[in-house]
Amino acid sequence: MIWLRRGLALALVVAVWQVAVLIEVAPQRYLPTPAQALQALLRIVTSRDDMSANALTLGRALAGFALTVPLGIALGALGALVPPFQRMMRPWSELLRPLPPAAIIPISVFAIGFGLKLYLFVIVFAAVWPVYFNTMAAFAGTSEMLLRTGRAFGYSKVELVWSVVLPQALPQIFIGIRIAATVSLIGSVVTDLFAGQDGLGYLLFERAFALRIPDVFALTVLCGINGMLFNQMVLVLRRFIIGWHEQMMAEAAA
Repeated sequence: MIWLRRGLALALVVAVWQVAVLIEVAPQRYLPTPAQALQALLRIVTSRDDMSANALTLGRALAGFALTVPLGIALGALGALVPPFQRMMRPWSELLRPLPPAAIIPISVFAIGFGLKLYLFVIVFAAVWPVYFNTMAAFAGTSEMLLRTGRAFGYSKVELVWSVVLPQALPQIFIGIRIAATVSLIGSVVTDLFAGQDGLGYLLFERAFALRIPDVFALTVLCGINGMLFNQMVLVLRRFIIGWHEQMMAEAAA
């Protein structure tokens, strides 16, 4: 049933797109038909060079995401367990969190140069905040009854965090991880656009200026497909790590 709903939603988007072309919301030179965009997408996914560029963007996003998750969890746990650290971080997080990835690229280029280190810095900078805040909130919201039970069993502070606090916090932490996955991909594409010489964002920039509009639409769709793949990756990881939580929620709903 869910696939049927998704199929209907996609069909509705395509229908609206086609109607927009027919009534000439914009000149067809700048608004290709869905069929033209699909043909361009097929050319791109069968092009070795284009898919190599896509793989570069995905690889950088995945590398940045792999750094972001443990860093965000560590900082969030530290913020929840050590109040002075949270107070120290609060003004910095409020100042830096709203900055979009594109805003920090120019100064980052001057500070650390080009290459993979630039991508990793931009991605981690942009994606760490949802993991950090969700981890801190999840740790702070641990049930007092569970904490008292752990202490009654003689758990040390470290054992209490590892065996009681972290398992209860993981479902909310994964909310932040899921957001961070999307932000990691955005950061990779944006860095391609502003400071890259390859990658998916660079292809978008290059073909937009060459007025290859169907390719631009196709590359935008490919970005969306990549986002769906990243989201599915996180869902699989979530099911693997906290499948017990999903089973408990399903049983409670039944």
